[in-house]
Amino acid sequence: MTARTRLGYGTKPYKGVSAFVEMENTAPIAKQLYFDGIGGAGANVNDLTPIPDPKSTNLNQAYLKITNKDLLDSTIVGGRQRIIKDDARFIGNVGWRQNEQTYDAASWNSTFNVDGLNFDYNYIWSVRRIFGTETIGTGAWNDFSANTHLIHGSYDKLPVKITAFVYLTDISNGGTGATSAEANANATYGLRLNGKHDFNDDWNIAYVASFAYQTDWADFDSNGAAAGGITQYNAMYWLGDAKVGFKPAGALGGGIEVLGSWNGEQGQWRFSTPLATLHKWNGWADVWLNNGGSAGLRDFFVYYETPKMPWDLKGKAVFHYFKSDAGGDKQGWEIDGLLKKPINKHMDVLAKAAYYQAPDGGSAAVTGAQNDVVKVWLQTTIKF
Repeated sequence: MTARTRLGYGTKPYKGVSAFVEMENTAPIAKQLYFDGIGGAGANVNDLTPIPDPKSTNLNQAYLKITNKDLLDSTIVGGRQRIIKDDARFIGNVGWRQNEQTYDAASWNSTFNVDGLNFDYNYIWSVRRIFGTETIGTGAWNDFSANTHLIHGSYDKLPVKITAFVYLTDISNGGTGATSAEANANATYGLRLNGKHDFNDDWNIAYVASFAYQTDWADFDSNGAAAGGITQYNAMYWLGDAKVGFKPAGALGGGIEVLGSWNGEQGQWRFSTPLATLHKWNGWADVWLNNGGSAGLRDFFVYYETPKMPWDLKGKAVFHYFKSDAGGDKQGWEIDGLLKKPINKHMDVLAKAAYYQAPDGGSAAVTGAQNDVVKVWLQTTIKF
């Protein structure tokens, strides 16, 4: 059980210049029900499941923003900031965790005075990860130092919204092995199409198609230079998702996501997303935070989104069936569900659960004697 507090203050713009600062604190409510498993957490004396929301007090955001309509309709932001690209599959803030992921970066956004066009460029020199301030110096849990360029553009005045992006990622936590600087250096080139069509007041269809190609970048080495790992690779990413909505009954959808492995071979490298909001993808049990490991992952999924129900309840249920990209081996299945209820405009309550069933013989995604995973959450948020 943990509590997160965020307090922020933003100024009104003065001649197009404004500032914002925000602190964030995460603290355990009951220490006997708390084990984060991070860094120097000590012995797990109460035999608790590790939940990586360590106690922390940190500066979450602090930036200056300049807005100038006469300069190509530009917005420039410098400092620690939240950065989310599209659906957060490649670049996100890991908003599900108590400690948010933010970035020390310089950002430029412009429409070039073209209706429907949006262009972003970000240069990131540091990534403030979810593990908080008390993990500094604990190897794999460290924040990332970075030399990363994000280029992203979209146009939404066609029947579908078209997005193109180039992410040149070079990040380091000062560790060794598969979490080292060399393992998190890649170039990702992608294209995304998404849209929604309303047939009438009740019926609609929404769809997303995304493709990305990734290759080694900068000083990539899959196991760190000292270990002599793979020094070059390429891998593909595919996503197709469509849902049909009928307002009185909700929406039914499904699709497939493929996180490819290099040449489809076991033991090689795979498509990597070190800055993503990973919890959102491949099941809420968080079994696949490694994108399937060296074999990659194919995630076949169907889902149902409820309409607004009595007491303003809103829900979602998802079923996943997993296979490895290399070899097509069975990797289990998962059922997820959530219910959310607004109490008023300042408060809501969320209940969420995930059940992952490993294949016969266990799964390489999970370690330990017990490979099936059950997770349940209850969360309330108060904001103003």
